[in-house]
Amino acid sequence: MNGAELRVLAGFFPATKDITIKELEQRSDYSYERVYSTLKKLSEYGAVMRNKVGRILTFSLVPESDLALLGFFCHSIKRRSEFAKSNRNMWKLLKEFSANDGIRCAVLFGSYAKGNASDESDVDVLYAADADIEIDTAARSLTHKYGIRLNPFKVKSIKDIGMDNRAFYEDVAEYRYVIKGLEYFYERVYR
Repeated sequence: MNGAELRVLAGFFPATKDITIKELEQRSDYSYERVYSTLKKLSEYGAVMRNKVGRILTFSLVPESDLALLGFFCHSIKRRSEFAKSNRNMWKLLKEFSANDGIRCAVLFGSYAKGNASDESDVDVLYAADADIEIDTAARSLTHKYGIRLNPFKVKSIKDIGMDNRAFYEDVAEYRYVIKGLEYFYERVYR
């Protein structure tokens, strides 16, 4: 796998189905020819499927492919790094919150993830944990330490949200920043 293949795979996220070459050109910053030849190679690897709807050629990610997981990692880590650079204090808060061993996955969602937070916005964090861990005390402590209101939201499984509240699930899947548990998140959302 080379850098171009990884960058094109990363372009499939957050939506993974029926992506046009034009969309992948914009997301990867490669030419049409480079994207098309890379997609042909990824198709040979079994990482993407080619579909033709009328005259339009689209590609869908094969979520079971380990290469798709690599693309998700690339996409998520790049987004996370950009967020951390522009929100250093908040990133420290999020990393400290997610350092709890009982937390399997921590995901920033809401106004900060969408980029439309105000001074009064709180930091919405969705987290999945194996056991009943005491998180409220830690959240209050971090709120006082950093001066940013942390609003943790516990779920048994991220996949369960999709069954309970589809609109919320799609919002989290599209705008999220996975702080901890990239593979856990991928397995629950994309596979």
